[in-house]
Amino acid sequence: MPTTPVKLLEICATGPSGTYTDVTGYLKPGGFKVKRNDIDAEGAGRSPLTGDASRDRLAIKKDFECQCPELLPQSATEVLLPLIEPEYVWINYMDPGHGWRTGVKVYSNNVPANAAMIKDGVVYWKDVSFPLVEV
Repeated sequence: MPTTPVKLLEICATGPSGTYTDVTGYLKPGGFKVKRNDIDAEGAGRSPLTGDASRDRLAIKKDFECQCPELLPQSATEVLLPLIEPEYVWINYMDPGHGWRTGVKVYSNNVPANAAMIKDGVVYWKDVSFPLVEV
């Protein structure tokens, strides 16, 4: 079976109808993780008396962990990092349970990047990663 390149993640910094940038190529293999978060109402949980569980799910939101290759050149960080700098950004992504989803509003924070080395006049960054949290 031939393999076709698949987009995993596109990011748009200008609004849901803006131009999206495919950032799949900036992620390391296995570096795009999707986590489901159930948002429950205040009274949900286990009864300390009976141990019975009670749920009142209000919403399902996704968290994403994006990890870049160990070394990323400055030219790549100058494309990728400004895309996630605004307070909110929009993404299209491949969801493991629902396929391609579009126009999901997220925010990002705590983006580490460690200067690793300079080779042939190019700065390389190490351990670049970023979370995306669905609003």
